[in-house]
Amino acid sequence: MARRPLLELSAKQAEVERRRALEKDAAERRFEQRRRRVLWQCAALLFIGVPFYGYSWHLTDPREAELPAALGFLLSYAGPFFRWVLYLVGESEEFRR
Repeated sequence: MARRPLLELSAKQAEVERRRALEKDAAERRFEQRRRRVLWQCAALLFIGVPFYGYSWHLTDPREAELPAALGFLLSYAGPFFRWVLYLVGESEEFRR
């Protein structure tokens, strides 16, 4: 015994629903691409700061080592943090008004 569908859509409504599903899939792909790109940017910033730390350890004068160490801190910790915060604020519905 063949089952009949519970809901039958007209051809026009089926096309509208298909288009809506395609738009939703495209939006989800863009969201994932943006999220992945921000994640890789944060990882890159983290690793870009490491050579500055290494250079600051190489220096013997503490006053000379302050600038590379501070730059390493900014790139490795503050950079990814603020990049991620900007991404979250940009994706938040509360800030899109």
